[in-house]
Amino acid sequence: MLIKISGGSDGIKEYLENGQKQGRDFTRDELDERVILAGDLAATDSVIQSIDRDSERYLHITLAFKEDEIDRATLEGIARDFQEFAFSAHQADEYSFYAEAHLPKIKSYTHEQTGEFVERKPHIHIVVPKTNLVSGEHLNPFGLVEQNEKFIDAFQEHVNAKYGLASPKDNRRVEFTGESEMISRYKGDLFEGQNKALRGEILETMLARKVERYEDFRDMLGEFGEVRTRAGKAGEYQNVKAPGEAKGVNLKDYVFSREFVELPDAEKRRHLAGELQRKYETAGPPRKTPQELADTLREWREFRAKEVKHKIGRAHV
Repeated sequence: MLIKISGGSDGIKEYLENGQKQGRDFTRDELDERVILAGDLAATDSVIQSIDRDSERYLHITLAFKEDEIDRATLEGIARDFQEFAFSAHQADEYSFYAEAHLPKIKSYTHEQTGEFVERKPHIHIVVPKTNLVSGEHLNPFGLVEQNEKFIDAFQEHVNAKYGLASPKDNRRVEFTGESEMISRYKGDLFEGQNKALRGEILETMLARKVERYEDFRDMLGEFGEVRTRAGKAGEYQNVKAPGEAKGVNLKDYVFSREFVELPDAEKRRHLAGELQRKYETAGPPRKTPQELADTLREWREFRAKEVKHKIGRAHV
């Protein structure tokens, strides 16, 4: 699970309900099953509309998951844990809190403008109007996010451990969602046998350059070593011998065939997406939260959350 904190001044209700976004032409009902986890969206939006200022009027927090399936009880538990963490220094009547999960009906699509493959996973949207309902003062439980990142990270990794979820810190080279993860998963899950790394790099380079001519593909292979064309029962294939290696690598995978190489770029990505639909990510067993993170969370609950609350309140009296 990865936490992303942003904000806005208006439009969050319409976005959550309707789902229209630049580069994709799907309604929310087509995209996702919406699962309400906490609060009431209409009531939260009413609070937002009552805030009389032109600047940012609400926090929008996204909890993004790498897993393909997460049960409702877990989603509700995570939303509840986040609420308790964020508002450690507040009473329940001081804030409005809304959370809903989106469970994808459409697992992937191709961006209309960029042609980029977009893989979609379950995620939670949380909305918090930036006003204290009791005092009328400005409310922001995290203050300047940059100054409290260690506490937010500690909570993120505590939740990942508690619910057995994948952490973005497990592999820093891989984006948590999107195209680079798709390529990485293909390289790691669907290539078999030896020389997986080399074959993965060749695939990644071909996609990055949008190679669609087999002759261009052969020329590109020359950057990886000595290239030879060989004949097999299924047709010709290429062999690449990297510098210093005793023998070459036979590129017999379908993704290196003339048929695949000469597909349009968008068709290549749709094929890879279809292959990956058979490779589901699931949650693992719970893990113990490291003591260092537990200490950081205790510091947040006992001291830092209160400091942020009172500093924000004083700054906007």
